[in-house]
Amino acid sequence: MGYINQNVGRADFYVTEINDWLHGKKPLPRMSKMAKYLNSSVSLFELNKLLDLDKRYDGVRDRCNDNMHYNFFSFLVLNDGNIYMKERLQHLEQLQQDIRDVFILNIAYILTINEHYMMSSDYMDHLEVGMSPPENSQYWVAPFIQEMVNKIFIEERSDILELLKSSTNMELA
Repeated sequence: MGYINQNVGRADFYVTEINDWLHGKKPLPRMSKMAKYLNSSVSLFELNKLLDLDKRYDGVRDRCNDNMHYNFFSFLVLNDGNIYMKERLQHLEQLQQDIRDVFILNIAYILTINEHYMMSSDYMDHLEVGMSPPENSQYWVAPFIQEMVNKIFIEERSDILELLKSSTNMELA
């Protein structure tokens, strides 16, 4: 959304950048171009600092061939139970952690850019039935978001959770 908001009004922006991608005529920009945009975004500065605190995403990029695939031959044979691999469990546990880390990265960007994605339906539910919404209910967090926060962010990245609490208007517990 940030990229779209920053480019609104640019001649043919929606047609060339988004519509072509949606219709399979043009690929998304290369990872380096997207990373440059994300790293230079003022609204993502604090989040990027937290994401860069350790080298976990460098490791994920290495194992995933620069975020494109998890397709090294050694990973492919993990699926074949007829082949003995003493490191199978270790690789599968690493894959599980990589998936969790990529989820955290993506959801942190999404919720930082669009905090209203966390919003519960209470505010709109009241309006739809002609009732006045409870005061500040537009800042209430959807139960599934709070559950995800409790299960993943508290355990894995409490620093990012604290940033979301301090940098958004949403009432995260």
